[in-house]
Amino acid sequence: MSTDEIVCPSARAETDEKLLFDELLCVADSKFILGNWYFIALPNGRSVSDWTALCAMMQNHYGHARALYRYLSRYGFTRQQAEWQRSAVSIRSARVLDSAPASWVDFVVTSDLSEQAFSARLASLAASTSIDPQLSRLATKIVRETDFHQLYLDGWRRLLVDGRAEETQHALDQRLPILLEWWGPNHSASDRLHLAGLRSASDHKLSQDFIEGIANAYHPLGGSSAVQNATGSDTWALEVRRSGPRGIPATLHELIRFKEPELAIP
Repeated sequence: MSTDEIVCPSARAETDEKLLFDELLCVADSKFILGNWYFIALPNGRSVSDWTALCAMMQNHYGHARALYRYLSRYGFTRQQAEWQRSAVSIRSARVLDSAPASWVDFVVTSDLSEQAFSARLASLAASTSIDPQLSRLATKIVRETDFHQLYLDGWRRLLVDGRAEETQHALDQRLPILLEWWGPNHSASDRLHLAGLRSASDHKLSQDFIEGIANAYHPLGGSSAVQNATGSDTWALEVRRSGPRGIPATLHELIRFKEPELAIP
């Protein structure tokens, strides 16, 4: 299999099984990249409590990504393919994580938005009564383990909204339209996973709940035009939940890839 194009080896294209594989891989890759964000941002923490929290959050995301990759092995997606042999083109993380944070404020805002979006999708999978019980338990465990991430980010968000409102507003306006893309262009794409009962809420419902939650969290800023600025794209692809060229930037891939894969493979 080409490492430039990851497919679900045991499922035919456009089946519910293939769509579930694609969605889980998007979540797993996004968590892996967010974990790397925390690793790279660690020296910029403002206190010992920041360093401790970032270390724990980083370890959680690495562990969750690995657990999801392991679950995907039932489809013939091996650990070597998932963790050690991936090219930049084959990684399906959310596009909002492609560009490095420009400041501590940007880091907190982007992390806050990303954590909420990824947990919402996993929680909806866990709540399905038709999904594999093993996957439901795994998704539930991941969501519970990341609850403290939101507690940490909630604290920083309140501080920034009160003390650095203009910077926080700018970061929100820059990042939110890109993250909204994750739900699909105009949130109107056919949602077969939901229709098949494999996800309890549709992309449209998840996006609306997410937007409402962000509006409430950042209410002291007086609102944002970011939602109105989010538009669909003809290049958006469901299997990667991204628009534009497939994969992550080469510069990001160089930071996160295994430099010596043979040292990682047992």
